Amino acid sequence: MRKKSILIFIISLLVIMLASCMLKSEPRTEYVFPSNISLAFFGTEPEDFLKTNRKLYDYCEDFRKHAEIDENGNLVLKLTSEQEKATLEYYDSGLEDFDRIPEVEVLDDYTGFTITGDKEAIIDIVANEFGILTIDELAFRQLFNGIKPEDVSVKVTIIEQGSNNILYTATWPKEDITLSPKTWQFSE
Repeated sequence: MRKKSILIFIISLLVIMLASCMLKSEPRTEYVFPSNISLAFFGTEPEDFLKTNRKLYDYCEDFRKHAEIDENGNLVLKLTSEQEKATLEYYDSGLEDFDRIPEVEVLDDYTGFTITGDKEAIIDIVANEFGILTIDELAFRQLFNGIKPEDVSVKVTIIEQGSNNILYTATWPKEDITLSPKTWQFSE
């Protein structure tokens, strides 16, 4: 009889510990990505997202553990603040470093940036400072600041100083961002 009471006590403790661990789980924020937006953010359709392992998961809990496809075919992610932080660190493009480059202006709401300079400065910035991670970082910063996935956009504008000639402008994800100075019409 005593062994049975001890066993019941131990099982009760295990159940209580398990329940308290479940209650202490970190809150998650839900993000709903329509198919085209899933493709823009992650490079995959929702079905393929669930099958794709990402390098990002080396730094945080696998997003797929709390992901599903809803009845409308949308990818639904439920992320913790730790996953959001790891995502921003993973996609860190050195955005803060742009403050030291007077030719680059990043909008405070992360919806875009402008590069203004002469031909040499623009080519140097595009070749050495800018990367596709800049677009990703700006997009995820908007998302984690409460913008719905389908409303996230990043506008890239390149202006030639002096002539104020707009050499390039595009808004992701509606347009692909292709930075190719050879196609820009600089003033001579």
